[in-house]
Amino acid sequence: MIGAMVVIGAMASVGTLLLVQWSAPPKTTRGVLEREFSLEVDGRRVPGVLWTAAAPDTLVAQGSDPASRSARSLCAAGMPDAGGDARALVVPDARGGISAASGSTTVTRRPAPLVALGHGASNHKRQDAVMALARRLVRHHGFAALAIDGPVHGDRRADAGRDPRLSFLEFGQRWSLDGDAMTDAMVADWRAAIDAVQGLDDVGAGPLGWWGVSMGTILGLPVVAAVGTMAGCVLGLMGLTGPTKARIAADAARVRCPLLFLMQWDDELFPRSDSWALFDALASTDKRLHAHVGAHGALPAEALDASEAFLARALGTAGSGST
Repeated sequence: MIGAMVVIGAMASVGTLLLVQWSAPPKTTRGVLEREFSLEVDGRRVPGVLWTAAAPDTLVAQGSDPASRSARSLCAAGMPDAGGDARALVVPDARGGISAASGSTTVTRRPAPLVALGHGASNHKRQDAVMALARRLVRHHGFAALAIDGPVHGDRRADAGRDPRLSFLEFGQRWSLDGDAMTDAMVADWRAAIDAVQGLDDVGAGPLGWWGVSMGTILGLPVVAAVGTMAGCVLGLMGLTGPTKARIAADAARVRCPLLFLMQWDDELFPRSDSWALFDALASTDKRLHAHVGAHGALPAEALDASEAFLARALGTAGSGST
């Protein structure tokens, strides 16, 4: 049911309930379940997309026939069934896994690694690179993946981001005028979205990672620093520069997880010297830099390959299958 409200749980940081609204029918493509949602954070509507395995091998339902298991698995995933108003009761089990009670069926699975994906300026949560990487992480590694629209982008706009030039212009203005406040709000939005998704029984509180370049680093590096428990992150297409340079430098000193940094050798927005300065400022002792020839927007396909492989290692699984 579109518009169904699901109570996920209490945020430890603020002690309030998160209400997630599923905003579109779920879609399944080649084994990947895609669900759009929105939640409210400090009066802001935060639109997002969650990708999970449609039928993970580790999901076991007991006490029902196949048709009932299929219907109830949607309930356990936080989606209403054909009856219209089912809810999943999410509780941690003794082994650190997640159990969900739905009618007479109990569904149990181990927490899935979750990668949060930050899109670039002028784009949105369905940016091609974001969707491609999200689906590969789900199909090849059994991860979950999450993306939300950035400030003045995508479904946060009245025009749903149909004019990318306008989104880019307005983002630049906000970054210049109130960059620190915008960053703080985006950190809060990401932390709420991550808490909400990890409260779902088909995700759980497993290892957490980050991928985001360009604006996905401008706003994402502070997220990695604030969360503090990332198992790995991919950053890049950004330098130690801009209106929030001091904030970026301070947060970079708090980033200690394994990381991959992507840069374009001929980047017209962030010169090499600024990119190198940011890479050097990141406090992690387990970091690597991949440079590719080309302009800012010409990140090659092999950068996504490297991102996938790095996140699979960092979050503790080995992938299989073809792209």
